[in-house]
Order: sequence, then C-alpha cells, then structure tokens
Amino acid sequence: MIRHNALLRGTTLMLALTLGFSCGDDDSSTNPGNQPIRVPGDYATIEEAITAAKAGDTIELTEAMYSFDKALVIEAKTDLIIRGATDSFMRPVLQFGTGVGTDAISVENTCTNVTIEGIEIEPAPGLTYRHGITIRGAGTEVRDCWIEDARSNGINLPGAVADVLIERNYLIRSGLFGVSCNSGADAVVLRNTIVDTGDCGLYSFESAPMMMRNIVVRSANWGIAVFGTTLPMITCNALYENVTADYSPLTPPAVNDIQADPVFCTETTFSLLHTSPCTAENSVTCGAIGASDDVCEGS
Repeated sequence: MIRHNALLRGTTLMLALTLGFSCGDDDSSTNPGNQPIRVPGDYATIEEAITAAKAGDTIELTEAMYSFDKALVIEAKTDLIIRGATDSFMRPVLQFGTGVGTDAISVENTCTNVTIEGIEIEPAPGLTYRHGITIRGAGTEVRDCWIEDARSNGINLPGAVADVLIERNYLIRSGLFGVSCNSGADAVVLRNTIVDTGDCGLYSFESAPMMMRNIVVRSANWGIAVFGTTLPMITCNALYENVTADYSPLTPPAVNDIQADPVFCTETTFSLLHTSPCTAENSVTCGAIGASDDVCEGS
C-alpha cells in the first residue's frame, strides 16, 4: 500500500496547514508481533539487518556511531523502517567516506514504503560523499534526519518516483541543493530547515512537489529554484539571505511565504527564538515553519 497520495494536493495541503501532516499508516499489522531488529545486537551491521528484514520490520540503530566506506544501498524491500532516535540530541551518526561519485544512502526503485528516520549523516574525516540520500523507491519517507556536508544534494530525487515524503530534516551545507526533485518526482517537502547550500535550497526541474513550511536561508544562489513547465506548489516557506534572490525567475507565485529572518537561537540545533516569525505561536496562518519545535527565550 502506498501510504501517501501526493496527487490529492488540495486535501493534503489543508491537512498539513491545519492539523499537521500525517506520516502514514502503521503497517506493523502485516507482521503482527514483530520485535524490532537491533543493530548491533541482532545483527552486527546495518547492511546485514536490511538483508534479513521482512515486510513490516523495523530496524533500530542503538549505537552512537556507524562507519561506512561504501554506499548503503536498500533494494527490494517493502514496508521497512530504519529508525535512529526521536530525540534530536540522540541521533546515531552514520559516517560515510564513499567518495565524490557515490551517495551515502540510496533507496532503489525495487523498494516500496521504506522509511528512514532519526539519523545523522556526515562525511568521515577528510572524506566525502555525493548525495546524502537518493530516493528512487515509491512511498519513501525521510524524516527527522540531519544531513550535512553532502558534496552535491542533501536529498536527491533523480527522476519519476511516486508518493515521497521529506519531512522535518536539517540539510546543512549541501554543495549543490538541499532537496532536488527532478523529471516527474512526486513529493511532499514539508518543514525542513535548509541552511548554507552551495547553489539552491529547494530545486525542482519538471516536477510538481509540494514545498510547504520549509526554512531556506543563505543559499549561494536562489532559495527556491524552479525550471521547466511543470510547476510545484509553494506555500508557507520562510526565506532569508539567499544570495541571488529568494526565488528563481521561473518560480511560480508563492502563497503565504515569509521573507524574513527566522531567528535561530543557535546554529547547533537551529531552534527558534520565541519572537521568530516561524514558531507556531507567531505563524498563525501556516503553523510552525522549519524542522524544529524547540523555542528558546531571549531578547
């Protein structure tokens, strides 16, 4: 079962703005009684756990650090959850030194309904990787992740893929784009915080993603860039200090976007000052904008 139908854009938008976006059904009933697969514990490596996992399984990452010298490729899996931590201070770190031409994680088109949540992706010291997460599998969800210093894109949708959810991630210092949607990618891009990209924060080429309630700041080029005749839906984003402009010339009119400083408390966590226009209290029309719900007091 595909858990999201991004074609139902009007209904999804209203729910997202008023009630908060639904992150999908609980598919555990496909294998009732399953216990989580723990790494380490049940399996020594994440790769071994993925190979052994069946539909409906959850893989829990219980170590603080995992190191990779090659890409983590997920193939031929259905209804699989790979979970780190719901607490942002406890996310396990996955360090990749795969090289400039290889992604850190890829979800292949033989997958359906794979969820990756609560992890941090970073390059190994002195090394690099290309894209943080590349998504080709329908129904993929990436949420509550921190992805930093990708050489190209933080999250990459290279072509037509259905019903993708990219929600509440921190995409920091991506070399090219924070989130890139290409050639028919069908995605909801919701409540991400995208900072210091080398080109554009959000990028769409011949795709119609829904880009809602994201913070995009200090992109070296445009905050949101759109190319082609297929246009995204853009609403309730906050854009600030994007060098060339907040929008590329072909970007369609945005609805209820904010062009103002989101006012971070700290760039360690990107939590928001209580006076920020992006907090739920101050953003009455849209609700909370950006990945963080943490609010700090200050002058």
